[in-house]
Order: sequence, then C-alpha cells, then structure tokens
Amino acid sequence: MGAAPRRVSRAGVALAFVATAVSGCAASRGQDASLDRRAAGSAGSVLATGAAAAGAAKVAPDLPTIAGHQIAFTVEVAIAADHVADAARQAQKVTVDAGGFVFGQQSSYSGVEEARLTLKVPADRLDQVARDVERLGKLTSDVRRADDVTAQAVDLDARISAATASLERVRALTARANSIGDVTSVDGEITRRETELEQMLGQRRQLGDQVALASVDVTITRTAKAVAAASHPGDSLKAVPGVGRALASSINALVVVARVVGAGIGYAAPFGVVIGLPLLIVSLLRRRRRTPAALAA
Repeated sequence: MGAAPRRVSRAGVALAFVATAVSGCAASRGQDASLDRRAAGSAGSVLATGAAAAGAAKVAPDLPTIAGHQIAFTVEVAIAADHVADAARQAQKVTVDAGGFVFGQQSSYSGVEEARLTLKVPADRLDQVARDVERLGKLTSDVRRADDVTAQAVDLDARISAATASLERVRALTARANSIGDVTSVDGEITRRETELEQMLGQRRQLGDQVALASVDVTITRTAKAVAAASHPGDSLKAVPGVGRALASSINALVVVARVVGAGIGYAAPFGVVIGLPLLIVSLLRRRRRTPAALAA
C-alpha cells in the first residue's frame, strides 16, 4: 500500500511538469503573437500617419505604380522625315490629343533641318504616344528609361510628416508665451519651419509630377533622300524657260521699264517746271539783247 501512493505521486509530478511545459509553450507562442500584432499595429500606425500626412498635404495623389514602386519614365525617340516642320506639328498634335503638352521645342530650318521637342504625356498613355510619334517618319533611335523614385518619395513623406508634427508643437508654444520676446522667438521658429515644410512639399509635388507625366524627347531630322534631292535638283536645263515663258517674261520686263520711265518723268516734271522756266526766260532775254546789236552792225 505504501508503494502505490509513491507511484501516484511520481505520476502526478510528471503530469504537472508536462502541463507546465505545454502551458509555457502556449504562453510563449501567445506572447510572440502578441508582439507580432503590436509590431504590425505599430508599422500600420506609422504608415497610416505618413499616408494621412501626404493626403492632407495633397502631394501624393493616385500616382502610377508598378508593384508598389513609383516609376518615372523617359523615352528618347529619333526619326527622319521628308518634311521636318510637318512632322513636328503632327507630334505636337499627338501629344495634345493624348492629354499632354509640349514642354519645350527647338527648331532649325536653315542649312541642316532639325527639330527637337520635349513632350509631357500621362504615364498611362506613354506607349501609345511613342508609337504614334515613331510613325511620323523613319525610326533611327529609340531609348527608354525607368527611374525608381520610391525611396525618395518615402523619405520625403516621412520628413513631411515629422516636419508637420514639429510645426504643430511649436505653434502650441505660442499660447504659453508670456512676453514679446517669447512671441517673437516662437514666430521666427514657426516661419523657419514653415519654409522648410513648403520646400519639402514642393519637392514632393515635383517628384509626383515626374511619375504622373512621362517625358518624351523627340529629335526629327530630314531624310537622306530629301537632302539628296535638295542638293542635286537633277537636269539643269529644267530651269531654262521655254519660248512662251521667255516672251511673257520679256513683255513683263518691258512693261516694268516703261512704268519706271513714266514714274521718273512724273517725278522730274515739277522740278523741270521750277528750274526750266527761269532758264527759258533768261534765254529769251539774252536773245532780245543780241538782236538790236546785230541790226546796228
């Protein structure tokens, strides 16, 4: 009978040890899960704060993203066209029809004809605009780049959130200022922090514009065929006019000469009257004086 209680006691101790271990593991898992939930909640709070600050500042609207990344696209297209000016105008029309605008243009039509355009188009219309521009002539070059600006955007959002909170804390100090010196000091600090915040907001808006509006750099040159045709017009006799054209040209020249002579006479007539009339009178007087002298001789 004495051995039986001892065995029961040992079995109870073993069961108690197993139960403690199991409960400890469960508690550990529960604690880990609680920590995970707290961490997730903290991360979510930080993200929510950043998103709220960005949304309040209206600097990060619905921007095009790729798998959570914000990408700034740039396309460089070079084409050769028979008529550079016409191709440049068509490229502008394609851009406006897509909801974009011409950001810059530089054209030269004397000597080597060339046009350089910088187009800004919505990121979701970039491929279509690039294809339409390439169809305006013969494609000679096509370069495409994608710059990931996600890190810059996240950094700016965090700095904007921190600067906004800091500014609100400094503004709260205005109510506690007890002297003019304190008020002046607080106002100066508020002005400095507002300036820094506005600069960061401007950088964030600029970054958002780079993502929302893709850049298309277009270079249009004249085709080699058009350049050769302009340099070598072909048979030089084509420039020689026929008999009919020559006769018409001579008649036109004669008419022009007659008009010029008539115009000259018209201009000279008043001067002839003013100058010629006195000379005529003097000449008549001289003749009258000579006539009596001749008769007397």
